[in-house]
Order: sequence, then structure tokens, then C-alpha cells
Amino acid sequence: MQYVLGIDQGGTKTNAVVADTSGNILGLGSSGGGAHFVLGMAPAMALVREAAEGALRQAGITANEITLVCGGLSGADFENEYELLRTNVVETLGVPNVLIVNDCIIAMRAGLSKRAGAVICAGTGLNVAVHNADGAEFILGYYIDDRYQGAGALGKNALLAVFDAEAKLGPETMLTDKLLAHFNTPTVDALLQEHIERRIGVDERKELTYTLAECAAAGDAVSADILRTFALDCFGFFRAGMQKLGLSDCDLELVISGGVFKSRYPLMLDTLKQAVAETYPSVRLVEAAWEPVVGAALLALDALNTGAELDEGVYAAIQQACVQHGLIRQTKGGAL
Repeated sequence: MQYVLGIDQGGTKTNAVVADTSGNILGLGSSGGGAHFVLGMAPAMALVREAAEGALRQAGITANEITLVCGGLSGADFENEYELLRTNVVETLGVPNVLIVNDCIIAMRAGLSKRAGAVICAGTGLNVAVHNADGAEFILGYYIDDRYQGAGALGKNALLAVFDAEAKLGPETMLTDKLLAHFNTPTVDALLQEHIERRIGVDERKELTYTLAECAAAGDAVSADILRTFALDCFGFFRAGMQKLGLSDCDLELVISGGVFKSRYPLMLDTLKQAVAETYPSVRLVEAAWEPVVGAALLALDALNTGAELDEGVYAAIQQACVQHGLIRQTKGGAL
């Protein structure tokens, strides 16, 4: 029996799973969040080791029995970073065969029923990637400017809308009263000062996504416009990825991942669905059913199963194991 090790390292946590080639998940491990460009390489690799050792211990095997490691690591954005991280994971775990991918790719694979697909991963930030059946992929990554970076950008746009309304540069909005109450701030001037002095960080801004949805649902046109524009921007990045790989309308799954599109107010998701349907009617939007670390294990199994799709029995075993180990994402999963 061959075994693979999947790793997901992001800013919040580092997760690892051990799986066999039949799709059975035999062990899980976790540790703290981090990335080499934030913590430094040694602390980031220490977290990888801790998570991996936990998964190996639960599976009852050693690192010497792992055939392939696949890591979806935050900070894997440029070619030199892939090789740098691969070398360090090899040294950290003592496993010679290591595949490193961008963390949005494992999130995508966790939602696909086949190898090819695309992903819009909208959480605190935003990433978009397209991967074709021949293995070519395009990850937009740093091509996506800060003004489009997920919940952090949506929160900033909410703040700017309040400032514009106060200065009579834009229309009145329900957001004004909501944001003053949210930040416990007496006036817009005081809120503006907090913003200019950078006392409102991205963690505080991202919470405003829920406020935007609440105001849009109550009929606030400004909030609705911010949400609708963000969805169309996401579609624009997806379309760019399709064009980059020379893809037109084709049988493709577009995975929606991250917290931004989980809002109970469906305007963003409905806007995205309409834009995709009008331009790419054969593309199907799906939610990632499993946690990204499972996508890392699936990519490792793909690599071992060179050139062929995984059979249905593997997916059935993965599903059963994800239910057993609590690796189902907190969404409904499946087609949107």
C-alpha cells in the first residue's frame, strides 16, 4: 500500500492528512498558522513538521512510508518560492518526493470531480486560478490588486462609501449609522481619522462584509452596488484566466471557496452566476465540499495516478473519511 501526505498551511492554521491510494484518510494533524514570508522559514517548517507528525502518528506509519507529499502553502506564488519551499519540506520531513502548489490550488481540487477546473477563493483576500486538462494552469495571485482583495477590500469600500456620503461626494447610505455603531465612533470625522491613522486593520474591515449584506438586503443601493461590483470583478479575473489558457466555453467546474460568498444574502453569488452563465454556459459553479487539506491529498493521488482520473471508489472513500474526521466544509457543497 502506498501513502500520501497532504498539507495545507495558511495564516490561521496548518493541517495535514495521511491517505492511502484507495482514498482512506488514516490520520490528521494540525498546528498553528503561518507562512515563511511572515514568520521566517524555520518557524513555518516547524509548524509543518508538527502537523505532519500528528497525522503520521494517528495513521500509525512513519515518514519513510510516505510515497509523495503535496503541500498547498501560503507564500508559494513565484517559481523560486516553489523550489525554495519544496527543498525545505524535503529537509523538514525527510521525504524526497514533494509537490508544492499555491494554496488556492488545493482549495480548488477539494471541490472538483476531475482534474481540470477553476477556483475563485474569496476570503480575507482573493485568488483566482484556472487549471486545464493538460496540466497547464494560471494563478492570478499578485496580479490581483489590493482593491480587489476579498473581505478586506469589501470592508474598505464600505468605509469609503461612508466617507463619500459625508463629504457629499456620493449618495447617502445606511452604512453610515451601521459603521459608526460597529466601531463605537461618534462621528464620521472620527471614523475617518481612525482609518487614516491605520487603526482599522484588515481583520476589522473584513467583518464589514456581513454589514454590507445586511444593508443591501434592507434595500441600501450603495451596499448592493459594492457587492455586485465585487462579484463582477471576480468574474473578470476568472475570464482573464480562461483567456490566458486559451479556453472558451467548455465543460468545466468553477469552485467557489472562502467565506465571502457564504452570505445569506445571495446578491454576489447570483451576480457571479449570471455573468458566468452569459459568457460560459457550459461552466458549472460548485462549492468545495471538503476542506482544502483534502485537496492536497487528492493532488498527490492524482500525481500517482498519472494521466488518469481517480475512480469513483476513491471519491466515495474520501467522502466517508471526511464525514468521519470532520473534514466537510461548513457549507452545503455541490452545485450552486
